[in-house]
Amino acid sequence: MLEPGDSRLDDYRHLADGDRLRAKGLFVAEGRLVVRRVLDDPSCRVRSLLLTDAVRASLEDTLERAPADLPAYIVSLEAM
Repeated sequence: MLEPGDSRLDDYRHLADGDRLRAKGLFVAEGRLVVRRVLDDPSCRVRSLLLTDAVRASLEDTLERAPADLPAYIVSLEAM
């Protein structure tokens, strides 16, 4: 489980700043259903995932089909 200060989570900071996300070319998908659909869509290029352990467990079947090198960062609910 990653700590909130881990530099691998930098892309997930300031998510409310839409201009910053667009400047970085990032799109954020939230919610289990949406994340599942994005991961199952071959036209979507997923850069990484930020998940709680409970969400990781509920998406396990989908994550098994995801590319092996897709970073999936697990954080506590408080850190989220």
